[in-house]
Amino acid sequence: MKKLGLLASILTVGIGLSGCSSVNYYLVDSTFRVNEAQTTPPIITKGTDFSSSFHKIKTIAVKAPDHCISESQTERSGNAKAETNVMQTACGVEMAQIERSLAKAGYGVISWKVLQNEMQVAKTHLEAATQLQADALFQINSLERSTSKAGQDARWERRYQETDAKLRKQKAAAVTPAIASQLDNIAKRNEMSVLGANEVLSATINSSVTLVENGRAIWFYEWNHQQSLDNNELIETKTAIYCAEGFCNAYSPLQEQDSTPELLQGSSEALSTGASPADRRRAIHDKLMRQVVEDMVSKFSL
Repeated sequence: MKKLGLLASILTVGIGLSGCSSVNYYLVDSTFRVNEAQTTPPIITKGTDFSSSFHKIKTIAVKAPDHCISESQTERSGNAKAETNVMQTACGVEMAQIERSLAKAGYGVISWKVLQNEMQVAKTHLEAATQLQADALFQINSLERSTSKAGQDARWERRYQETDAKLRKQKAAAVTPAIASQLDNIAKRNEMSVLGANEVLSATINSSVTLVENGRAIWFYEWNHQQSLDNNELIETKTAIYCAEGFCNAYSPLQEQDSTPELLQGSSEALSTGASPADRRRAIHDKLMRQVVEDMVSKFSL
């Protein structure tokens, strides 16, 4: 299991710990879990004309949001960072994904760019959709990618282990509420330092469908789809703590030294050529956005 944020060095207090029989040693195992129960599902609203009009919709004109981020395909997928963009179109990548999903669902699709060009002679997007002989206008009101700190709608789960100064043996520990409170407070310092480097990404779409023949909105969709941490992406950390006379402190475990250290004839150092953190964020955002688009189109097509 991949363990993100597992600290190699643990909070340190420079105090000698040997030769004291009244000292108790603990290891607090902390695991960060997102509260999946609080993940909000898509919000879908159907107008009164939806049931009677849905079967008439064969051709859809797609309208892009008024403001959106402009990125190339390689930028958005996280595969590369575009230094210069040739023929870059604002919203083009995301809108093409929406149009492709609608086409796969069996609809005739009038591209958002064609609709926008028609606005040179039409007064409204609905009028432009009428001139293009569309049955419905699929309007993307907003399309966003956002980042928040891990820790919102989530929890830390802690397990207390009884051990020795060198963490050689560990077993489950039962402690008094007073000791538990101190263990938690000390472990929180470690946990906060881990969460400082972790983000939760999300993608959001707000859309509506309007009938061209009468201008009535018949279907609404909104979903803020947040990245979830599964069992392969757990955030874990450990904190070594000693307690004496009812007071506890973090410490750095003593390391045993090998009396006959291994002799080395050379060394090697791996150089990573993988994607940068920014590229990985873009790749995750791309996956989340694709899932939102596919869910939106599938819910409309049911």
